[in-house]
Amino acid sequence: MNQYYSSERIIDWDKVLLEIKGIKGRTTVIEDSLDEFYNPRIIDFDQHNFEPLPPSTYWVEPGYNFKNIYFGALEAGEHFSKDVETKFGEHFRVIPLYSWISIVYPGYSVPVHVDEEPNEKMWKEQGLNLVRYSTFMQDPIEHQIFIIGDDYYFNTPKHTVVKWYDLSLFHAAVNCSQRLNYLYHFIGFKE
Repeated sequence: MNQYYSSERIIDWDKVLLEIKGIKGRTTVIEDSLDEFYNPRIIDFDQHNFEPLPPSTYWVEPGYNFKNIYFGALEAGEHFSKDVETKFGEHFRVIPLYSWISIVYPGYSVPVHVDEEPNEKMWKEQGLNLVRYSTFMQDPIEHQIFIIGDDYYFNTPKHTVVKWYDLSLFHAAVNCSQRLNYLYHFIGFKE
């Protein structure tokens, strides 16, 4: 089960939002092919087995409309201050490995997927006790949903921090509002 915390005394999200205002970061728009974009996995939750699938099987066969998929990512140290990552890690007593802010644009979605961090395999081979958090940076915005595993988050209060019980959970987001939806994501390890 996911665990919940608050970031209210850690990070001034209004200041961070001002810092990133107008920055697009890495954006993803999928035209007709996923082949160069993503290699998601299907998870058998009963046995926790990972089965790599080609991208075309994952989103094409179910019939996702690629024109509705549009999202972005801003990386700590490149698009916003690395201090956010440092303070967050210090507060939760976690050594930061990677953090980013995801953006889901108004009227678009990010279909269900599993993140595959480039260094995750190496981190696990090193025996690191990996943890992941996602934080709601804005006041609740109607008509936006963030899904982690079986948990659905909508009208979630600003500063809510979700500690994932498993880094490899399916997750997705839908933004039916007229505003950008920002979420802060943090991956680190506990010693």
